[in-house]
This record gives sequence, C-alpha cells and structure tokens, in this order.
Amino acid sequence: MKDLVVWVRTQSDRVASWACIGLGVICLIAGWVGVSATAFPGEQMPYVVSGGLVGIFLLGLGGVLWLSADLRDEWRELARLERAVLIAAGAEAEGTS
Repeated sequence: MKDLVVWVRTQSDRVASWACIGLGVICLIAGWVGVSATAFPGEQMPYVVSGGLVGIFLLGLGGVLWLSADLRDEWRELARLERAVLIAAGAEAEGTS
C-alpha cells in the first residue's frame, strides 16, 4: 500500500491524466445515453453540451497531461545523460593533464 502511495505521488500527472480520461469517457457515455433516450433535438442539446463537450474536453486534458508527463521524463533523462557526459569529460581532462 505504501508503494502505491509513493507511486501516485511521483506520477501524479499520469494519475491525473488517467482520471481525466476515465471521467471523459464516462461523460461521453452518459451524454450518448441521454441523447439516445429522446428523439427531439431540443431535448438532446443539454446532453450534447454537458456530456459531449465536457467529455471531449476531459479527454483532451488527459492527453495533454500524459504528454506533459512523458516530456518531463525525457528532460529528466537528458539531464542525467548530460551529467554523465560532464563527469566523464572532467575525468578525462584530469587524466590527460
């Protein structure tokens, strides 16, 4: 259980992205169920607005959060590689002088 809490804290943006994606899917399904229950366009509009638009927004937000998490990981990896190269270059410079 403690490992799960640590993972959620370190990967909070991925957890938030999956939460947004899940809520977006639920909103889209709820909107579809509401629209399919009536044949009149005037009665369908609230379901389209509340379910459809909110669902699409949440899906987009989830995608952006996931991309942000991946970019953060890439920057962290690049920083680690840069440190390793600088350490290796410093050790090589000390060995040749």
